[in-house]
Amino acid sequence: MSGTGIGGFVSTDDLQRLKQRARHIKREQGIPHHEAIEAVARSVHFDNWQQVVVAHEAMLPTETAAREGVVFAMDFKDAEVCQGRPIELPDGRYVEDELLGLFFEECVYQLARDESDEEDGRPGHEHFSEEELREFVEEALFELVFYRYEGDRLPTSADEIAQQVAGECFFGPQYIWIAGQLQDRFSSP
Repeated sequence: MSGTGIGGFVSTDDLQRLKQRARHIKREQGIPHHEAIEAVARSVHFDNWQQVVVAHEAMLPTETAAREGVVFAMDFKDAEVCQGRPIELPDGRYVEDELLGLFFEECVYQLARDESDEEDGRPGHEHFSEEELREFVEEALFELVFYRYEGDRLPTSADEIAQQVAGECFFGPQYIWIAGQLQDRFSSP
């Protein structure tokens, strides 16, 4: 479970898998539904099903931003200028969200894997093993600060987002995603 392994957060996909597991246990063991979901909750290190539901609700703003909203990431040294505070805009704001890296790890991995080397033009997967690439991505994600947009009017382009951030931070985003799709990449991690 991706969510239950990271600070007890549960994504919608995790929740659906847990419910499916509970249905399976209910049929297999012939126990009532409430007993099955409680057993599943304990199997993933929660005290009860209500904690699973609360963990899912805590993950929803992050998950919604990753799938349907606006997200950007910048180098942690550049983000220090913002001092961990939201980036306030006239019609919304960007808030730091450390859980967003969970949703974009595969995207950053694909970039590292497929990106051509400046010297010889060969992609990363021809230079590095799978393990080395995964380690590189883990380190890169550790050095990124992720922000999600909260507001009524979502920015619609990478340029608009970069301009909004430039008004508050000296350096701009390295990555920008809109509705889960990488829009722009300004520099390598």
